[in-house]
Amino acid sequence: MPTFRITEDGEFVPFEPSKAEELEAQLEDWLEDNDHVLLAPQRILYIGRQVSTDLGKGIDLLGVDEEGRAVVVELKKDRTPRDIVAQALEYTAYMRKLDYDALNSIAVRYFGTRGQAWDSLSDAHQEFYGHPGSVTWNPNQIIVLVGQTIHPDIIEVARYLRDHNVDVRVQQFLYLESSTGERIVNVQMVVGAEKLPGSPTEQGPGIKELLAAAPNLKQLFDDVQKRLGDLKWLKERWELTVLAFDRLGGRPLVNVYPSSRGHTLYLQVFRAQEIRQGGLDQFESAAKELGLTVKRGTNLSVHLRPGDTNILAELIDGFTQSFLAPEDKD
Repeated sequence: MPTFRITEDGEFVPFEPSKAEELEAQLEDWLEDNDHVLLAPQRILYIGRQVSTDLGKGIDLLGVDEEGRAVVVELKKDRTPRDIVAQALEYTAYMRKLDYDALNSIAVRYFGTRGQAWDSLSDAHQEFYGHPGSVTWNPNQIIVLVGQTIHPDIIEVARYLRDHNVDVRVQQFLYLESSTGERIVNVQMVVGAEKLPGSPTEQGPGIKELLAAAPNLKQLFDDVQKRLGDLKWLKERWELTVLAFDRLGGRPLVNVYPSSRGHTLYLQVFRAQEIRQGGLDQFESAAKELGLTVKRGTNLSVHLRPGDTNILAELIDGFTQSFLAPEDKD
């Protein structure tokens, strides 16, 4: 289908597709910097680039999705259809052998090269996707083949593999440029929009279902929600598995969610969103002084139980003192 730009005079000016060497050279950089493109509307947490394998070759881009599945991204780069499909399958066979420790080792090295302040894959995954959840790491893999031109043989093989429950997706990037120099990249999912045979269609229980099944936590949750909601510098945001509070104008600062068994309520605070230097350390001390169980990784998780209602005021006050910037106190 042709793509047009509409001028001020109402004229339709075509954007002509072109095989741009510039795009071929920069596409890997662009994809790495735009994690929302390949699996849209889902995002990919990238954990590696040119990742070495036991084949002596490197995976172009490696990521994990929200469910913990490995995402192997291979760019066509003028390779033949046979080569790109075979190499992607070889990489995926290699990836399926990797456990959390192996993925974590790859991820931590990558985060360091990117200047990202994540100490582990688990913490990065929790913060990136905005909820904790229990993740089964690398239960299966997703292959994404990317190119400006997609040979029919690649499409045929990809569809055959999907029919046999291999999650292969093919993305075509069309580079468009108008006579005025305006550039557009059109992304088309050539293969992969349909569900795999036998893929699950139902999600697990969300936060509201878990609270309904755990009335002993419901009042505690409501109290925490109200006290955090009273802080005008936070913005409440509901998701399936958590109640998130974002710093106004920023990313998530704190998540609230019940345990899957309904015994504990977790208050999770993200280090990357500290408003005051050393705020996480200060809040950890305040929570421990109240006798609460605290788990510390890159982020901090405070465990609350129904009997802790009477200390919520002190806990939230400690949170406020730790994270509220001086200019926000006015």
